[in-house]
Amino acid sequence: MVNISNADRDKAVEFLRAYVALVREHGARSTKEYNQQRMASILAKKLERKKTETSR
Repeated sequence: MVNISNADRDKAVEFLRAYVALVREHGARSTKEYNQQRMASILAKKLERKKTETSR
């Protein structure tokens, strides 16, 4: 398992959210792009959840 600092986790979540917003803005033209958007969103949620779990 990889340990990541909260600052790096925040940056990763911010990046993933920006990517999802960009893809949504331009529209997913293919199933692959839709799946990439979906996976980025899921990963961002997991990273946020992990941050709240470690800060308890």
